[in-house]
Amino acid sequence: MDLLQRFVIESLSPAINLLGNVTSGRRTWSSHYLWLRNVREENQALKEQLAAVEQKVTDYREAYVENMRLRRLLDFKATIQWIR
Repeated sequence: MDLLQRFVIESLSPAINLLGNVTSGRRTWSSHYLWLRNVREENQALKEQLAAVEQKVTDYREAYVENMRLRRLLDFKATIQWIR
């Protein structure tokens, strides 16, 4: 390598390295952004699923309470029929 080629390579080397770092940083940033966007969408879907499950649990609890009330009424009716 002659002196001129060496000078050009050494003088352009920092700029090329900087450009490489910027490109690498942009690639890393964009991959993190896409990952966070996917996480946000997944989080929203999970929140919706959780709300649906919580509603089912509430419905089941209400059905259980009603079931217990009706059983007591049936027991009460059976007790009254025994008395007569």
